[in-house]
Amino acid sequence: MGNFNGQKLKMLRNSLGISQKKLADQLNVRHTTISRIEKGEREPSLQLLNLIADFFNVSVDYLLDRTNDPFPKGKEFNLSAYLSADVLQTPEELKRLGQRLIEIAEKLEKALN
Repeated sequence: MGNFNGQKLKMLRNSLGISQKKLADQLNVRHTTISRIEKGEREPSLQLLNLIADFFNVSVDYLLDRTNDPFPKGKEFNLSAYLSADVLQTPEELKRLGQRLIEIAEKLEKALN
């Protein structure tokens, strides 16, 4: 496949504040697989690449360094997919989460430039 950017995976994972183990559990792989992919020691299978893209709601092209635009054309970002039901019902939590998302977006922008 070639050109998978393990650092982008690490940055995306860290932006959500989740561990390699938690991501591995969500993707149904071993945490050592995520570790090796992030270090560039291994590339994900096509199936895993698609799972990663879907999990983070980014394009496969972004993960393969074909674009710096993480969001696929025509695919809207669905924040509610990442939130638990109790957070969705708590306005104060949503405000804090919104501020955190702004901070994450700023960090991503700086990292990409």
